[in-house]
Amino acid sequence: MKTLSGSLVLLVLLSGCASGPSERGGQSRDDATAALEALGFADVDIQLSKSYNGFQATTATRVFVSLPSTATVTDQEAVMRYLFDTAWSVDDRRPNSSIGVGFLDPLSSTNWYQVGVDAGLPL
Repeated sequence: MKTLSGSLVLLVLLSGCASGPSERGGQSRDDATAALEALGFADVDIQLSKSYNGFQATTATRVFVSLPSTATVTDQEAVMRYLFDTAWSVDDRRPNSSIGVGFLDPLSSTNWYQVGVDAGLPL
């Protein structure tokens, strides 16, 4: 498990999602990890969780990454959207409670929360 000290975690809470059967066909955790690593992200950790409240299952996905110290991000909004899209697409069931993105070593000059707000994400 990754240490989250000094990290930034952004969550999108999913409300109004159907609790019935979900569409199938998402990418595997391994494929998503490989795709993120191919783009230069490091320490990729994708966490899938499922819990039950009576008979209703609640699912969530978290994607944690770090960026190399030499990284230069010219389009922060595109990075944020790509990471949330990746979190949404992992597994063969859509998450129905929340998706999250966390940076283990965020670039100190980037306010990722504000980037998410500016991108229109319901943070």
